[in-house]
Amino acid sequence: MQSQYQAQFDTLYKEGQAEFQFVDYDPPAFVIIGKQVALQMTLRNTLRFDIEKSSIYKRAAQTFDLFLAPKLKDVLEKIPNDNAIALYDFSVVNLLTSSMGAKERSEAVEFILPAALARQFADNEITNQALIDKSQVLLNGVCIALNLQLVE
Repeated sequence: MQSQYQAQFDTLYKEGQAEFQFVDYDPPAFVIIGKQVALQMTLRNTLRFDIEKSSIYKRAAQTFDLFLAPKLKDVLEKIPNDNAIALYDFSVVNLLTSSMGAKERSEAVEFILPAALARQFADNEITNQALIDKSQVLLNGVCIALNLQLVE
């Protein structure tokens, strides 16, 4: 599948660096997650978070609601809608600052979304919470539960 879509991924990667904040070191690629084919993409969040003023859950919720969700429809329009792709794996790198003067660092929030539901969300057929409820959210590799409204 990778070779079948490589030209499309190359274009997506080039455009995605400017339009979607794809990182320059990890182009879109297929990976296997739990015996299912996933299209993995890594983006750099344009939002910055003060680590002392936000919880991991609030950062994860804001990463989805304020950064990934608004881009999702446009990203999905540029990638194959192939039934063989079961999942989309969006890894988002958040920059963490500190009001206490500590060194800036980062964290990764990974959203593993069922492909069909991600497309329903992009078409405004389901809510953000309905999508998150059927997805996996990992923070630095640890699976977390995420209720978007409760963390606000």
